[in-house]
Amino acid sequence: MVRPNYNQSIQHFSHPHPLELSNIQQHQPTSNLPPCAACKHPPSGPIYTCRTCNFILHLSCSERPQFITHTCDPNHTLTLLPFPAYPDGAFTCDACGLQDNCFSYHCRICSLDLHIHCASMPNSLNHQAHQHTLRLSNRPPPPELTYNCDICNGVVVNQWTYDCLPCDFGFHLTCASNPHPRVINNLPNTAVNSAATQAAINSIRLAGSRNAMILTSPNTYYLYETSTSIPQTAQGRINALRLRGSRNCMNLTRN
Repeated sequence: MVRPNYNQSIQHFSHPHPLELSNIQQHQPTSNLPPCAACKHPPSGPIYTCRTCNFILHLSCSERPQFITHTCDPNHTLTLLPFPAYPDGAFTCDACGLQDNCFSYHCRICSLDLHIHCASMPNSLNHQAHQHTLRLSNRPPPPELTYNCDICNGVVVNQWTYDCLPCDFGFHLTCASNPHPRVINNLPNTAVNSAATQAAINSIRLAGSRNAMILTSPNTYYLYETSTSIPQTAQGRINALRLRGSRNCMNLTRN
């Protein structure tokens, strides 16, 4: 149900026609609908539509301000553009490093471009992957100082990060919005030291993850790719190991 205090019709600066408010129900098929023009995500919940042009904006995207200031460019105002400012019709986000053709916040003087969701990420956050508050770093490291994300293990190149400097812990901006990693395997407890388990760990390492680990529940061993959804009892032990400098595979057992 769309709340009645929302405007039923708006004139958005990004589109020449009035947009009408409607609502996408939770299980309503959307395969015949275009993505939101602002974020390129599938339509869901309250949306504004132009039925003539098959144009859609999430209600939340329609409320993004046209002008903002941001700590990454404190001396200039960033302008919300419905189309990239470049002749090829695409931009590369200075926060996440991904190329796109959706709405962006742009500084013409600095040639700075940000996805609308990247521009709205908080300056600090708490994440279940780490016990301390993480601070946003919007100054990518110089090329000679590359390092790896502590969640996905991908190299950080020209991307913003969330960091805990005392722990030498950090991860990509995009990894902050993906808090539930994939469980790589589910093994019977008799197989914890088996060749199959070791092969699975090696497979994860070859794929680039340093955070492969085995955790135990009463009857099952779980092989995790990262530590972001591990039970808190195990998480404390992992954090203690990390503080001592260990980020390799770990075989943790119940006390």
